[in-house]
Amino acid sequence: MPLKQLQAEQPQALADWLQDPASTVHGGESFAALCQRVAAWLVTFDRPGAWLAVTHPWVIRAVLVQVLGCPLSAAQRIDILPLSRLQLAYTGQWRLRVS
Repeated sequence: MPLKQLQAEQPQALADWLQDPASTVHGGESFAALCQRVAAWLVTFDRPGAWLAVTHPWVIRAVLVQVLGCPLSAAQRIDILPLSRLQLAYTGQWRLRVS
């Protein structure tokens, strides 16, 4: 459903989902659950290096929350446009590269 349609037809459900990382009002996975999956995936990278993952904006937000140690609510303040690129490196800890 397009965002504008969702805003018009279910504004409270949209607001709940945007404000509560544990919300599943849409019947899908919560952002909190996504962050848990992403955290489990990130710990599998146990050697220094760089990797490429092609994914969507909410996964990128989840990665940023994990790498930066932000509260889950901070994801709402991160704009990730389609076709965005995030550069990370692992050197015993994750490093975010901004260029």
